[in-house]
Parts: sequence; structure tokens; C-alpha cells
Amino acid sequence: MRKIAIITGASSGIGGATAVALAERGVDSIVTFNSHEDRVRDVVEAVRQRGAKAVPLRLALASPTTPTTSIRKSFSRSSK
Repeated sequence: MRKIAIITGASSGIGGATAVALAERGVDSIVTFNSHEDRVRDVVEAVRQRGAKAVPLRLALASPTTPTTSIRKSFSRSSK
């Protein structure tokens, strides 16, 4: 079974670098972002080039139930 990481703020900086570094170790990712969808697409592509999967997920943390619901949906998409 492959490992899956949930990486917040993956559209730039440390979050994007973390997704790529984990991909190099064979870890798939759910990469969350609130803005800069174009940047997160670049991160997803970099992850895929390293042989791992990445599922982008726009995640606004305004509601306390949003993260749980969104992450459940992402896990079901990533397992396909």
C-alpha cells in the first residue's frame, strides 16, 4: 500500500517543495491550495514526473467541516 501525504499550501514555497521531495520517495500527495491554481498545477506535474500521484484540492479553511469533507472526497478520488 502506498503512502499518501496531505500537504497544505502546496501552490508555493515549502509546501510545493515538500510534495516534490516526498514524490521522490514514492509518496503520493493530496496537495491543497486556496489560490494560485496555476502554480499548484506545476507542482502536480513535478510530482507526476517523479512517478507519484498528486491530487490537487482547493481548500478554504473558513468552515471547520470543510477540511474533513474535502479530504474524504480526495482520498476516494486518489484510490481510483
